[in-house]
Amino acid sequence: MVLVVLLAWGYVVLLMALATAGAADGGIGAALRVALGYGLLPMALFVYIAGSPLRRKAARRAAQAQAAADPTSGAPNASGHATAGAEPGRVAPVREKDRRL
Repeated sequence: MVLVVLLAWGYVVLLMALATAGAADGGIGAALRVALGYGLLPMALFVYIAGSPLRRKAARRAAQAQAAADPTSGAPNASGHATAGAEPGRVAPVREKDRRL
């Protein structure tokens, strides 16, 4: 669908540029400005916006592939092993609060 829109818009801009170049007060410079202003810049913006879901999907796939290759780099416990429980009979150390007031 994106390709159809780009081809149609490119055709319209080409005709606009040719009409501008052939006009009495137009010229090659005016035709190039029309082609850039109405053609290349808006089409590049359209491709960037339309391609953002694909880029997001590719980034997600790359992150998943990297996490699968190196299980310690991802989220906690990305390796799939059970986490270690607290050792029985031990109390976790607690820091004393700073007494300087």
